Amino acid sequence: MSARFDPSRLALVDQVGDVLLVRGNLPLVGQDLHFAWKELTAVLPYWVTEGAEFIDVSLIDNVGEGWAFYPEIRAFGLDASKYKPVVWPPYLKFPGWFPRTPVGSGRLVSAPEGVDRQGHVVWWPIEGVPQGEDPKVYLGSPGWDLIGLVESLIDATTSGRKLVVYFHCMNGADRTCALHGAYLMKTKRISCAEALTKVTKATAAGAPNADYQRLMLAYSKTFGWTS
Repeated sequence: MSARFDPSRLALVDQVGDVLLVRGNLPLVGQDLHFAWKELTAVLPYWVTEGAEFIDVSLIDNVGEGWAFYPEIRAFGLDASKYKPVVWPPYLKFPGWFPRTPVGSGRLVSAPEGVDRQGHVVWWPIEGVPQGEDPKVYLGSPGWDLIGLVESLIDATTSGRKLVVYFHCMNGADRTCALHGAYLMKTKRISCAEALTKVTKATAAGAPNADYQRLMLAYSKTFGWTS
């Protein structure tokens, strides 16, 4: 249970109009694991502007990382009992599970800091591609669906709403790097190699591991970029 919010692992991914895409690591702090609102806004206060809705995109799992997953979704006033820790992976176990649908909407509440604002959490875990396995399982639905996750981020930037979208895994490295890189490849039309360099340098988290580099490369091949 060593992961806590670390500002050195936070970076601005993109700004499109009134929408800010931000990457980082687990947004929880303290012995009680409350939502790190004070710490998030202290890094770059202008990111969380007045009137913006906060969307937390959680890439972590509810089994091995359940100690963090459950406090995170409870910060949004959600019923954690629906997502039992014996259920993994969600796309195979939860009938009708559809990650584009928020786990819940309403208020983000961080009691120790007196935070109460509009927001919701989206649970969309992803996995890297192990050596020798079929990337399709990890790229599309009904698998882990990295393709759909990137599209959901793009949809957020064209929503016409004022949003701060914070996506994260535990350490802001493997899963977060892969999503960051995939988003850059899709929207900025850069190669996998260039995206990997950018995401590696973006924060103190460094480069994603080999499985997630394979995920990025497999994603790049879906639109013909293999470098």
